[in-house]
Amino acid sequence: MATKNTSARNQKALLTGLPEDVSVDRIEQHAHSIELFVSWKEPGLGERFCTRCGGTHCVKKDSGTVQTVRHLPVGLRGTLITFHKPRFLCRECGKTFYLKPSWLIKDISITYPLLLDIYVRLTSTTHSVTDIARDTHTSPAIVQNVIGHFEMPHPKTLPETLGIDEFLGGCS
Repeated sequence: MATKNTSARNQKALLTGLPEDVSVDRIEQHAHSIELFVSWKEPGLGERFCTRCGGTHCVKKDSGTVQTVRHLPVGLRGTLITFHKPRFLCRECGKTFYLKPSWLIKDISITYPLLLDIYVRLTSTTHSVTDIARDTHTSPAIVQNVIGHFEMPHPKTLPETLGIDEFLGGCS
């Protein structure tokens, strides 16, 4: 049975849109943001996969590092999530790698809920990239990275007729 303290931590994680294996340890309020210090359940031995060879014989190499990522804004404040990211050594190929939580977007340093929020806002024709960045407390560069993150399928063939409206060609 979970203690009252653990239950409260899990409730905070659920309210913030994070998975159940994430618990909020501490919350700090800053001038323009809220920072959540979280811990997450690391995969056990045999559940860790090397990013190069896919091997499962990976052991902790050192203490790892602390990373801070952006999350869904709360009210008029941005939300930062700070967590410990362990570093592992693959015994099969010798590569070292950091273990990435499943709720984190690779190469953008934002969470999946924030990625989806930005993506939904991008589908609106009334919001510019700068507006979306301001509303989600991110930067226009992060919004551009989200645009690049989704691959749109290209048509295999073009239609027989192609209409171009309001085309201004240069005249010499």
